[in-house]
Amino acid sequence: MIAPLGVPHPLELTLHLVSGERTRDADRFLFQPRDYLRLREGGTSARASFPWELALEDLASLGSSRPSPNAAQRLGELLRAFLASLGWAQDEQRMVRALEARQPVRLTLRLEPAELCVLPWELLTLESTGLALSDLEGCTLSYERPGTPPLPPPSSPPPAGGRILFAWSGDVPVAAHQRALVEACARSGHDFDPHRDVLPHVSLASLEQALRAHDEPIAALHLLCHGVPSEPGAYGLAWDSSWGDGEVQVVDAAALRAVLEPHAERIRMVVLCACRGGDAGLPGNHLGSPARELHRAGLAAVVASRLPLSTGGSVTFTRTLYGELLERHTSLEHALAEARKALRLEGARMDGASLQLYARAGDGPDLRPFIFPPYCGPRPFEPEDHRRFFGREPLRQTLRQRVEAAAVGQGPTFQVLAGASGSGKSSLLRAGLLPALPPERWELTRVRAGEAGALEAVRSARASPGKRRLLVVDPLDEAFSRLGEAERLALLGALWEASREPGRNTVVLATLRVDYLGRCAEVRLGEHGLRLDAVLFEGGRLLLVPEMTAGELREAIEHPARRQGLLLEEGLTERLVQEVERQPGGLPLLAHALERLWRLREGRWLKHSAYQALGGVAGALAQELDRLYEGLEEEERHQLRRLLVELVDVREGAAPFTCQRVWRERVRPVEERARRAFDTALGRLVEGRVLVLGGGAEGGEVSIEVAHEALLRHWLPLVEWIREDQQRRRKRLELRAGAEGWHAHRESAHAEDYLLRGRRLEDALEFLQAHPDELDERVLPFIDASRERAERLAREAREHQERLRDFARLIIADKLRKEDPTAALLVLLEVREPGQHLAWTQTALEVLQQPIASAVLRGHRGPVRAAVLGPEGRWVATASRDGTARLWRADGTGEPRVLEGHGGEVLAVAFSPDGRRVVTASADRTARVWTVEGRAGP
Repeated sequence: MIAPLGVPHPLELTLHLVSGERTRDADRFLFQPRDYLRLREGGTSARASFPWELALEDLASLGSSRPSPNAAQRLGELLRAFLASLGWAQDEQRMVRALEARQPVRLTLRLEPAELCVLPWELLTLESTGLALSDLEGCTLSYERPGTPPLPPPSSPPPAGGRILFAWSGDVPVAAHQRALVEACARSGHDFDPHRDVLPHVSLASLEQALRAHDEPIAALHLLCHGVPSEPGAYGLAWDSSWGDGEVQVVDAAALRAVLEPHAERIRMVVLCACRGGDAGLPGNHLGSPARELHRAGLAAVVASRLPLSTGGSVTFTRTLYGELLERHTSLEHALAEARKALRLEGARMDGASLQLYARAGDGPDLRPFIFPPYCGPRPFEPEDHRRFFGREPLRQTLRQRVEAAAVGQGPTFQVLAGASGSGKSSLLRAGLLPALPPERWELTRVRAGEAGALEAVRSARASPGKRRLLVVDPLDEAFSRLGEAERLALLGALWEASREPGRNTVVLATLRVDYLGRCAEVRLGEHGLRLDAVLFEGGRLLLVPEMTAGELREAIEHPARRQGLLLEEGLTERLVQEVERQPGGLPLLAHALERLWRLREGRWLKHSAYQALGGVAGALAQELDRLYEGLEEEERHQLRRLLVELVDVREGAAPFTCQRVWRERVRPVEERARRAFDTALGRLVEGRVLVLGGGAEGGEVSIEVAHEALLRHWLPLVEWIREDQQRRRKRLELRAGAEGWHAHRESAHAEDYLLRGRRLEDALEFLQAHPDELDERVLPFIDASRERAERLAREAREHQERLRDFARLIIADKLRKEDPTAALLVLLEVREPGQHLAWTQTALEVLQQPIASAVLRGHRGPVRAAVLGPEGRWVATASRDGTARLWRADGTGEPRVLEGHGGEVLAVAFSPDGRRVVTASADRTARVWTVEGRAGP
């Protein structure tokens, strides 16, 4: 078993006291000696008598507004004397030895007789030191009512986070308490909305309504009010009336329990910030204290004060308690100890001594009302994750020393942190370095090389007077994978100048995948044209981030768990380490598996059985993605595949499996059904922490990126999809790049220069037809504009050709007008726009001065050898070398009747005298007779 970080497993002691008298008057308590038994494991017991008559006066003094320190000391010694006969000396010795060894101690008091709860057990003094239990650092005292039923085990581990509900009533320091809560939440990133989470002028009715209105877990119900007598010998809380009549309602222990008990499973902690919230009243009081009753109802942890709580003390207590719980992620026991210490330092020792914790010993010695995931998952760490960042201490110190040295002129001001994909370089920078730089001395600018505005941000980065500026470029990879050559050189040149320009007081620190180190030779810096690779390697500006050693991996696995009070089964750490060592760049896979292990925890334990169910480090990711994929409909699966493939950079020059950010609206389909499927797939991937959304603030574009590129490299279906879709994706990227260039110059006079043409346009139209849902609303107008331009140019070319033909027709008609006016007229009729040509009008007038054939018979495919007009003048017969004869209407209307059958050219043709038959003679040595209807006959 692994204990919480830096803290050995506590020494757990139990003091179980029961009545030693067979008969007792339940309605009457006499202040006289009474016998009690201490029960031990194994059934043994010891008996002692407590002299109540000696404690009466000092108990009354403690309950006053200014309790007597002497009374507190006397009561502590009286309790020690009472316990001396119950074998306490041996427990005290064990306690002292443990505390000297810096081992924490948890003492659980099980007090069956209610009157024993009246006694201030926190004031119990140790014989060896004279100090009270409440003054001992490392000692926690908790109360457990015997017989309090444990909560049923949850069907699944409780979720992270938990809401704070702050309810108050009366003339109390509301502003100071709320400020303490708001500040602690702000510093820790915990969600707290005063409009939603503050319940002013609380009453039983309003509290019940607030609890029923939301079903999420409540990490802390913070109740701030006055404590007042509810009846002789008992205490309650002064709240606003549930009837809204402006009166004060005294809420006794039973009434408060009735409201909270139905919600006991989801309220992790109740803090009664009220005088005497833990005071059981006079001996013989059967109501008990509000704190004891809530504990009896099944509330996991109840914190209260058994004595009057000063206004200043309540504020210090609240500020310290939530600061420890939220900012330092400590246990409730540790937070209470720190609160007592803070109160002692402010001279409010009795405020600290009166704090009580009611909790079940079976829940363990490490209560966590606020649940924080110990692991970040596959995404890189951020500065706010620094409490979870372990395993890189020597390298972290080296990096900090290099940056600090650069700030005072003792080191290079241009530095690069390089490592393989998945080595943890971004996490080292963000969670290892940035939180360690004092904000009073350092200012920070963070840019991504491939994002819009990066160059301007670099050029404007300048430290304020008296400070240094750290200019972080994370990742610098995008300068090579996303920027063109001119943009890349401009950005890297600006970074170089920012680090060297006097007066800017700027240190530049960038992260870079080692895959891109070779391409640094392409970059020339400054007026002397220094090669970037030479600058990095020869100038001591490069810090390599190696793979983590086995020891570092153990720290990264165990320490975050310990910090959250979690335990790992024996051998689980080694199992994880061995598998990760077989996976180069496997830190993101480990982080993903650890997060899944935490989600499958059993109580405080991370177990082998859960690890086995996940399929190990690599299997955890594959299993998660397989499960997610199988849960989608067919169209949703198609969109998931399309989106994930889109997130891998396949452009020339990109390192293998380099991920890229994409803008949601540019990969979101246009068609409504496909769009809905896309949104579903994206939502599942974000929920599964495979993808991360960014941007979107103030109506801006939303970006999508992979939590870590190693995730994609290890899911086999995606590897296969990328291989299959690589050519298609490159074509899509080419179209998108072209579209961006056109959009950027759309309003300029040269916009058409950026449109597609020729074979590129044909390819784009083919792609659009084959993959209509893969082109976004930036590319589609680009293709449409290119197509419209091509159609316009083709139309203009056709019109130009027609104009040329018209000129040729006019020349031919002019030549024919004298020799064959009919042919000239026919040529003139083929001119498309005669009104546009003066020559046409002149030629036509000249042609019309000459005889013109009434009809022109066209249809033969060879020369015409003979033509005759029928006796009645209705038909014309022609013979042609094309092997046919034809019958035409003399007026040229209708289609000719084709007389086919000869095997050679037709040489002659004639009509019968009545005009009803036609005879033809052919070179095939035959003559044929035809009817004018076109049928052959005798």
